[in-house]
Amino acid sequence: MAATIDAFVDRVRTRGAPLGVTVSRWGRSHRRSPNILQVTGPSGRILLYAKARGPGKGFWGLNPNQLAALRGAGHPSHVALLRMDDETGYLLDRSAIDSGIAMFWHPGHDGEYKVNQDGNLESLAFPQHFLELEHAILGFVGAAG
Repeated sequence: MAATIDAFVDRVRTRGAPLGVTVSRWGRSHRRSPNILQVTGPSGRILLYAKARGPGKGFWGLNPNQLAALRGAGHPSHVALLRMDDETGYLLDRSAIDSGIAMFWHPGHDGEYKVNQDGNLESLAFPQHFLELEHAILGFVGAAG
């Protein structure tokens, strides 16, 4: 799914560049996991953990080590759960992520938290079109676009 995440990141990068926003892979992210991005704009920086899934039933897997690295990074962080088939997704802040882990998501055999698109996810965040997600991400760094 890396190519699909790259396509979303390119959208944010293209939309944000004229507003002074840069998007790059986070330097502390493990090189095998290019899913954590640093988004820097006129008034701040966030870290974005982007995960994608294809059509049909499925889930997003959130790696607990990556989530721990985000918690300790000293910057606001968000998780973007992307559905590539209809260009919608969910944007979760740290509080929503912690709530999901505490109440709904359980680690699978590989240790990753399994996040399904069901009523539990929608109690934490509403689905949004990619354009709305891009706007929110740019707004976090002071570049309303």
